[in-house]
Amino acid sequence: MTDDTQQPTAAPAADDKNPLDILEELLKDSGGGGAAGGSKPAAEPSKPGELTEEELAQKRAEFEEIKAEQNIEDAEQLVKQKELLKTLTQTPAYQARVQQEEEKVVETKTAEEASAGFEITQLDHDKI
Repeated sequence: MTDDTQQPTAAPAADDKNPLDILEELLKDSGGGGAAGGSKPAAEPSKPGELTEEELAQKRAEFEEIKAEQNIEDAEQLVKQKELLKTLTQTPAYQARVQQEEEKVVETKTAEEASAGFEITQLDHDKI
């Protein structure tokens, strides 16, 4: 069988170094000496993905502004939905449905009242 795996093409000199030595070199090259620690300016982020305090404050302000706008929009939508619900309760279809439900309740009550007194009572048994 043939081996289809690819061999790494890294320089052999880099393979001979200890991983800790490589990390120390990277720290020296980046300007941060770890414990030796070079001081960094306050405006410069400590990591490439981090934001400065000014940028964070700006993003927070933008977020709060967007949040306030969204709250206003949500309140307006709620008012519209409540108005829509009020108009729905005034439609003939809704009123007919409510009336039918009330009629069903009345019919069941009258049926129960009509059957009152027709229970069969047996000795040593429950009512049927």
